Amino acid sequence: MAHLDTTSAQSYFDNLRPGHTADYRGVEFTESLLGRLLEKLQVDGRPHLHNAKFNGAKFAGAADFSKVDFSGDVAFTWAEFTGDALFSRAVFSQSAWFENVKFAGLVRFSGARFNGGDARFSESEFMRNVRFDDVTFNYAARFNGATFRASSRFGPLRAAELELTGALFLAPLTIEAAANSVLCQGTRWEAATIMRLRYAVVDLSNAAPTQPTAISAHPSPFEGLDETPLTPSGADAAPAVCLLSLQGADVSQLVLNNVDMKRCTFSGAFHLDQLRMEGGCEFSRPPTWIRGVWPPRRWSKRITIAEENRWRATAKGRWKKRRYPGWSYEQGDPEPVKEPTPETLSVVYRQLRKGFEDSKNEPDAADFYYGEMEMRKRDKRRPWVERRLLGVYWLVSGYGLRAARAFACLITAMAVTALALMLWGLPNGSLQPKTTGKVTGQNISLKTEQPSPELTLTGKNRISWDRTEKAIRVTLNAAIFRSPSQNLTTLGTFIEMAARFIEPVLLALAILAIRGRIRR
Repeated sequence: MAHLDTTSAQSYFDNLRPGHTADYRGVEFTESLLGRLLEKLQVDGRPHLHNAKFNGAKFAGAADFSKVDFSGDVAFTWAEFTGDALFSRAVFSQSAWFENVKFAGLVRFSGARFNGGDARFSESEFMRNVRFDDVTFNYAARFNGATFRASSRFGPLRAAELELTGALFLAPLTIEAAANSVLCQGTRWEAATIMRLRYAVVDLSNAAPTQPTAISAHPSPFEGLDETPLTPSGADAAPAVCLLSLQGADVSQLVLNNVDMKRCTFSGAFHLDQLRMEGGCEFSRPPTWIRGVWPPRRWSKRITIAEENRWRATAKGRWKKRRYPGWSYEQGDPEPVKEPTPETLSVVYRQLRKGFEDSKNEPDAADFYYGEMEMRKRDKRRPWVERRLLGVYWLVSGYGLRAARAFACLITAMAVTALALMLWGLPNGSLQPKTTGKVTGQNISLKTEQPSPELTLTGKNRISWDRTEKAIRVTLNAAIFRSPSQNLTTLGTFIEMAARFIEPVLLALAILAIRGRIRR
């Protein structure tokens, strides 16, 4: 068509009708030639093309496809736009392929509608600004391996799936999208990026943001965007954004805001201690009371990560029975690079804890510390003695994080101490010193003796209000006040020594647990 003489070209254009099958593969279009073609295909002011094939075509100057109706499939594979590519308010009824296209000028898809199959922009190169605002993709929008060399804006848009796998962004990027899923596996961001999402499940496996990159859940619907297909029964459901995986990603520049982390896989990520989580980022919680097993179990309330849930849900004990009933994980989530083990999970918890401590979020950091201790206690590569000590640490104070447990152990220890003192530690009564002497001439010699504490009372007589009060006083002195004790039997002295060592430790652990929850 581009090489016809004037008469032949006029005859060709006179025979064109709206909706004709357009096969313009390899054609070199000038701005005027394309305008003449689209003018002949108009219906009510909108050009209409059917099964348009522009594979390998070259467009010199501005290529204005605004308001074009593409019925059937449309292909621009390997096409080259040397000027601006304008597809504003175009309608694509079936699949649209823009793969391996070179866009040298501005790219505008503002208001475009992709109503049919996938829209593919894979391996394409965008040299100047890109706009995909107010765009609807009824199915997937794929930008796999695409390169964006100038600032880009995606959205607000709606898509069943927004795929940026392997894409490279060399300039600032803004994405505002309501989508079922956003895939950024291996995506590279070389400039500041802001992603405001709704309803999306996000996969950042092997992603590499080298500049600050923020991902947040947008609280309200995007203006003018119909989100009905993404919400159940047409209702405006909560616009939760769920992060699925950070495996292999460098998260040192990543900021998450109000993102659901319940299904996120952390193992294999780099610089987890520098990951910033703000707003209401939610994590999973352990099951509560587990019935149907003996003895009934209740797990401590805390934050857990998906890998621990997976490990506990699949761990087998003796006779191939589940060691941790009640734990579960969502099927279909990406498998971790390696099966989670207590050794690897303790490292993940430690890095997350450090990140929360650096951001002065001590209460949530305490939950990650609890998880770290839990995994260390179950790591069979650690010495047996260390694991037993951690078990005692958990029992008496929940790793220094459960004040109620520490106070309960303290009260129990004090009660046991008081009872032991009444039964074996307090002598029969108060001991009165005895003074004896003799007179020799004008000299008087005196000798005072302190009688040894004796306990000869029978079992029933050892328990009385008087002895109870003395035992409580000695116990409080040993645990808190540290004042001099009264006379005790030999066994009572050892009981008091043990109380002076154990009970202040339990009191300190209780205070430490309270401080960990209220520390700013």
